[in-house]
Amino acid sequence: MVGERDRLAPCMEGLLRPHMAGGCSARSSASELHIADVKLPSGTVLEFQNSPMDLQEMRSRESFYRNMVWIVNASSFCQNLEVGKVRLPVPSAPFLSDILLAAPVGFFRPSTFTPGMSLQHLHRMEEIQSEIDAHHVGHFNLEWKRARDVWISATCPVFLDTGHSLLELAKYPCGSRQLGARTVQLHDFIQQHGGRISAPMNATRGWEAQ
Repeated sequence: MVGERDRLAPCMEGLLRPHMAGGCSARSSASELHIADVKLPSGTVLEFQNSPMDLQEMRSRESFYRNMVWIVNASSFCQNLEVGKVRLPVPSAPFLSDILLAAPVGFFRPSTFTPGMSLQHLHRMEEIQSEIDAHHVGHFNLEWKRARDVWISATCPVFLDTGHSLLELAKYPCGSRQLGARTVQLHDFIQQHGGRISAPMNATRGWEAQ
């Protein structure tokens, strides 16, 4: 796993750094020094996180950079990640404003909750399947044993680097504890964030066949 893991973040940094904007360090108003791993011309900061991070530090970086993306080394806990087969919508889908997902079992409608009642009506997923299908862009239910709360609490996009691909973490509204994930291939991520992949790199890594 370590050998596989070693080809991802360094590869991303190597391909993206030639296209990043200058000046990747700055101080906050509290005189804290922040050094970005990669800052793209668009202003987006990519943070490659290999070591554990506490909630306070995560919030400090998000507050400072605002426009940022986390790429988290998941090699130490990827065995606890299992992407299921239940299709989920993109978290920003409008119809989710009154949907509290509990896949694969079903969902709740918070607007119908009876105050003071511990038990509420559980709806079947089939009731909203057509809406899910209309807003499905590759997310499936994610089971994360002993989940790292710091990354679930992040407000900026989080990608979990499993060693062979990236899992884009999805969180859902209405206080749902539902997690979703969408698999993103490394070469797609690089290109989407302004990196360039040469023909030899395509051939070497077998990306042409994907």
